[in-house]
Amino acid sequence: MGQSAYDISIREIIQRRGMGATVAAILFCAAIAIAGYNFWPLGHKPNPSEAFYSDDDGQSYFQDSVYNFPPFDHNGKVANQAMVIQDHGSKVVGYLVRYTPDAQKKLAGKYNDDVNNHLSDKEIQHDILTLMHDPDIYLRGQECKLPGPDSTWKLRDSFSTSTVKTPSGDLPDGAVFP
Repeated sequence: MGQSAYDISIREIIQRRGMGATVAAILFCAAIAIAGYNFWPLGHKPNPSEAFYSDDDGQSYFQDSVYNFPPFDHNGKVANQAMVIQDHGSKVVGYLVRYTPDAQKKLAGKYNDDVNNHLSDKEIQHDILTLMHDPDIYLRGQECKLPGPDSTWKLRDSFSTSTVKTPSGDLPDGAVFP
């Protein structure tokens, strides 16, 4: 059987039609696009050494050091951590968090020990964030409540974030971090 005009390999097409440079350029551009997508800083990266707090029961919030273990005094008012959520583009306090006296004492003690032992900021941050996520602190040492005077504090292990609603009555669009 003889070869027809359509029986040529891809190699021959690239060689004959000068497409080698075109294919190489396309592959190079694809590699650059993939690398850019994976390494380009997209959006806001959370700052783990900062947190949001509220001193008016969730009506507003402010940003400060994560090493303020709530409740704490802020300009003569009691401040608690504010878990901020998105509601159709606006940011609101979804719920509040505070530590039990025992958990607050453990966190402050660990922080003071790390500072007194001259640990680096990174080491302190690691130690404190690890302790904050220990089940004794996170589940049984934190209390949460919805904003407003009618809501009551509950231990985190009995608080359901599914009760968190936005002012519009919808589920949150997502969490916001400092």
